[in-house]
Parts: sequence; structure tokens; C-alpha cells
Amino acid sequence: MELKPFQKQDYARLALVPGAILGHDPGLGKTWAAYTWAFLKAGYTKSDIEDPKVLIPKKPVLIIEPGDLHRQFVEEGRSIFKTHVTALDSQTTFLRLSRINPATGKRSLPPGFYITSYTQLGSNGVADFPNPYKTHPKALLEFLGCK
Repeated sequence: MELKPFQKQDYARLALVPGAILGHDPGLGKTWAAYTWAFLKAGYTKSDIEDPKVLIPKKPVLIIEPGDLHRQFVEEGRSIFKTHVTALDSQTTFLRLSRINPATGKRSLPPGFYITSYTQLGSNGVADFPNPYKTHPKALLEFLGCK
């Protein structure tokens, strides 16, 4: 895929602002946009360890994508952009991978691509809602605090 002129212009404009929400219709390059914008915004380095060399953004980049698109996003990143993407599937994973910066006292991830979904962000540490088709109605009512 080659970027169209309007995409090049959009991504160049996006690289000049602190953050943005960019939407594309299906098949118009959301994955390309995510990687391209991240590399423009954060810069990148090539790993010295892995072979073939992989591109690593100079800052941590969090991609929030619907769960059913994670595999496609990771595979396109690997095959087209030569990147590695780490899944942040829970707060436990985030805490395991992140470190506290002594200067700021804030937690941060090492430079790289990370992927999660709104569902994973919103349900961290919360008990799953019981399946209404497999749970007795009385138990559901009790779960909801209804008498």
C-alpha cells in the first residue's frame, strides 16, 4: 500500500500536535496511520539485538484497538513496519512491564508499541458479569444487589 496525498498531509499535520483522534473507513489504512503517526511523532531506532532489525519508537506508544483487530494490527506491524507489539491485556501486565521513574515518581513503559482495547482498560480487576444465559435469575438479582 502506498500512502495517498491526503494521508501524507493528514499525518504531517498530526505530527505537529500533541494528540489526535483519526478515523478512517474500513480498508483505508487505520493500521498504517497508527504506525506512521507514531514514528513521525516519537521518532524511532533500529534494534541492535534482533535479526532482522526491528523498528522501535523512541517513546512508548499505546494503541487502543478493538480486541478482534489485535492480531491483524500486530501482524501488519511485523510484516510491513518490522515492529514488535506487546499486548497489555491487564493491569498486572502493565505493572510487570512498567518501571517507576525516580525523578518524577511516575510509572512508564519502555519505548515500544503496546496494544490494548477499551474492554481491557475498563474491566481491569473487576469481576466478570455473570452470563445471563447460564446463571439462575435469582443469582443474577443477588449479584445486582436486588432483593
